[in-house]
Amino acid sequence: MKRGLRRRASATGEEREPGEAAAAARAVVEAVGRGFEVQRLAFAPPRSRSHQAKAGKRNPASESSRGGRYIRAEAPRGAVVDLALDATLRAAAPYQKARRQLAADRGEGEGRPRPTVLVEYSDLRVKVRESRTGTALLFVVDASGSMNAAKRMKAVKGAVLSLLRDAYRQRDSVGLVAFRDRGAELLLDITRSVELAERRLKAMPVGGRTPLVAGLEKGEATLRTLLYKGSGLVPAMILLTDGKVNVGTASGLDPWPEIQAAGSRLATEGIQTMVIDTEQGVVRLGYARKLAEALGAQYIRLEELEAGRIAQAVRSLTAGTQAGQRRSYTKR
Repeated sequence: MKRGLRRRASATGEEREPGEAAAAARAVVEAVGRGFEVQRLAFAPPRSRSHQAKAGKRNPASESSRGGRYIRAEAPRGAVVDLALDATLRAAAPYQKARRQLAADRGEGEGRPRPTVLVEYSDLRVKVRESRTGTALLFVVDASGSMNAAKRMKAVKGAVLSLLRDAYRQRDSVGLVAFRDRGAELLLDITRSVELAERRLKAMPVGGRTPLVAGLEKGEATLRTLLYKGSGLVPAMILLTDGKVNVGTASGLDPWPEIQAAGSRLATEGIQTMVIDTEQGVVRLGYARKLAEALGAQYIRLEELEAGRIAQAVRSLTAGTQAGQRRSYTKR
C-alpha cells in the first residue's frame, strides 16, 4: 500500500509521504459555525493618483473631492470653488458694524443701494465634502488539516460568514481563496454576489498541509487583476490562518523570506492586509502574529471579532494617512 502511494505521487512529479497523501484523502467539509454581528471595517484607498474611487458605504474617501456630503468649511487655498455660503456669512457677521462705519467715512456707496452684508475675501469659505468608497474584500482562508483541530474550521466559517453578511450591507464586492495541501484555489473571483460566496464557503473542504505562500500569491494575483481593471474598489486581503506554514513554493526552502517578499509586493500595490489569528488554546505558538509582522499587516485574534475590537484594529490601518490629511486641512 505504501509503495502504491509513492508510485502515484511520483507520477505527478511530486514526492508525497504516505501520511500526507492520507491527510489529503481525509479532506472533509466542516459545517458553518454560529454567525454574529461584526463592527464595520474600513480600509484606505490606494495613494495612486490613477485610482478613481467607486462609490460604496464602507471607507471614507479623500475630503478634497467635490462629490459627497458637505461636512465642514474652510478658507480657500486657491480659486474659490464650491462656496460655503453659510460659513461665509458667519465669518463676515462680526465685522458688519465696523465695515459700514468705514464705508460711510469714506463716502462709499452714496446714492446707491447699500448691500445687506459686506463680505471681504478673508470671509470666504469653501465646502469640504466626504464621500465613501467601496471595497473588494478577498478572504484568503487556511483550509489545511491543522485548521480542523478542535473543530476550528467551524468557527472560522462562522466568522467569514458574518463578515460576508456585513459586506452585503456595506455594498462591497467579495472573493474567496482557499489554500490547503499543495496549493491555493480561487473558489470565487471578486463579485457582488454575497450569496454565491456563502455557498462556496459552506462547500469548502479542509485537510492536508499548509501552503501559505501559495495562498498569498493567489490572493495577490487576484487583487492585482482587479486594480489593473480600474474597478475603483479599495483592495483588501483578509487572511485567516493559524500561521503554521509548512510548504513553500520551492521544496526545502524556508518559506518566511517568501512571505516577507509577498508583503513588500502587497504594500507596493496598495493592497491593505489583515491577519486574523485562528489559533486557540492556552498555549499559543504565535505564528500568525509573526506572519502579520512579516507582511506588515494588521493583526487580530478570531475571538476578538465579536468583541468589537476589529473596528479599532482596522482604523489603525489608515490612522497615519488620515492624520496627515487632518493636519493639512486645518492649516489656514
